Amino acid sequence: MRSSLLRGFGLFVLLLGHLAAVVYFYPLFNEQKGALLQLAEGMGRVLAQDAKLASLTEWGYFSSQQFFKFANTLGTGAAVVFAAGAVAGETQGGTLEIYLARPVSRARLFAERWLAGALALIVPLVASSALIVPLAAVLDVEIVTSTEQMVRAACYQSVFLLMFYSAAYAVSVFVVRALTVVLSLLFVTIGMYALYLVPGANEWSIYQWTDVQTFVKLANHWASPTQWARPTIGAVSFTALAWFGFRRRLPY
Repeated sequence: MRSSLLRGFGLFVLLLGHLAAVVYFYPLFNEQKGALLQLAEGMGRVLAQDAKLASLTEWGYFSSQQFFKFANTLGTGAAVVFAAGAVAGETQGGTLEIYLARPVSRARLFAERWLAGALALIVPLVASSALIVPLAAVLDVEIVTSTEQMVRAACYQSVFLLMFYSAAYAVSVFVVRALTVVLSLLFVTIGMYALYLVPGANEWSIYQWTDVQTFVKLANHWASPTQWARPTIGAVSFTALAWFGFRRRLPY
């Protein structure tokens, strides 16, 4: 539990620090967005489209910087790392037998470990996002983006990240080395992120679910049930797979 708290606090500091930088440089972005758009034009059609959307409104700027770019990359990595050692780490350290010998049900053991990592992942994201208005006031930057908008986007991003967390947790149940979980899942996620940047192939990338256009739609409402259903189904399915494996996991 202590390690989860430390990880969560570290993630919160990184997210808050990045958000502070995003707010601080917003006036400069407004002044130079014409030049930035020209630069994006030379980096491919997908990036150019995203840059154009991000520059149209203040919300487009904040959501693209904090969620599409930073939370998608740092958050995915954190999700994988937080889940990697959940079971595989205990096996590798030779402590899984002691862990499973505790006088509580496997369901409780599974739930405690899963929730500790999940909360360390999503609470920092939502909490840091909710501080955008105080940050803007401290930095003396005038914004119209609301706390409600940021929290709504953070909630959606959290569900998306829980899908990766649950997938990594499931892999951790079935392997014996935490490094195997990290390397295999990071390879997949980096590949998916790179695929998003390829014109014509980006529709096959799972990161299309959290692109700039998606967050722009979240500016004024909670989006369609279908949009929320996709990452939710993924998270639930991988969690069920992890539980299936954990019930049968031997202590070695």
